[in-house]
Parts: sequence; C-alpha cells; structure tokens
Amino acid sequence: MGTFDGVHLGHRRIIDRLKEIARQIQGETIVITFEPHPRLVLAQYGTPVKLINSTYRKYQLLSDLGIDPVSYTHLRAHATPEQLVCRLLLEKKNKTATNNI
Repeated sequence: MGTFDGVHLGHRRIIDRLKEIARQIQGETIVITFEPHPRLVLAQYGTPVKLINSTYRKYQLLSDLGIDPVSYTHLRAHATPEQLVCRLLLEKKNKTATNNI
C-alpha cells in the first residue's frame, strides 16, 4: 500500500519480492495505491503538490510490472479493514468474471 507515484527501483524491488512470496504460497500480489494523492487530500487549500507521474502513467507502470493496481479512494477510507478486504475480493471476482466473458 502506498502512493507509488514514481514506481522507482525501490518500489520495483518490493513488488518483485511480493510476487515471489505470492508464487510460493500460490497467492496473488495486490498493490493498493492512493487516489487522489494523500497530500492533495490533507494539504491546506492552495498548497501545490507536484507529482512525478499522472495516475494513468502510474497505473501503466504498475501494469508493466504485472500488477493490477487497486485505488484506495476516499470512499474506501471509511470502510473497516474487513469491509475493505471484502470489497477488494468482490471487485477482483467481478473483474475476473467480466474478463472471462
């Protein structure tokens, strides 16, 4: 879970390690990224926030690493951890079902 704005080498190393662990346990690697960037939500009005990549580019970079990112939006921020996991699993199930049509 993170902003993954630049998807730099450190991010790539973490993702590679997560993918390795997921293979070992026959699981999946999930990356949750914040949208909008937390500083845009928490910053005082008018405070500029310079982002390295657009949301589209960030998702493209994560996709290039074999990751289907999940956005952690303000709507998800009010969910309990249990609700969040259930929503993520339901979204994954629905996406898989749609892709298999």
